[in-house]
Amino acid sequence: MTTAIPTSTSVIESSVIPAPLAQVWHLIKLQDFHQFWTKLSKSEEVKGASPETDVVKWTFKDGTVLDVKQEEHS
Repeated sequence: MTTAIPTSTSVIESSVIPAPLAQVWHLIKLQDFHQFWTKLSKSEEVKGASPETDVVKWTFKDGTVLDVKQEEHS
């Protein structure tokens, strides 16, 4: 008998960046995370995945691939 591996269907994270908004706003877009997060080898926008939110595919240097959906930012 096989059993399903428990997984999380959502993760909510928040962070404060101690810098002026004008200096970091252009860096905190999901598709640009690979420019400063050294664990990512690339991040790319997934076109047409969702009409309501941004979806970005993150490819990590260890081979892990995640689709990340940004539902809001403030």
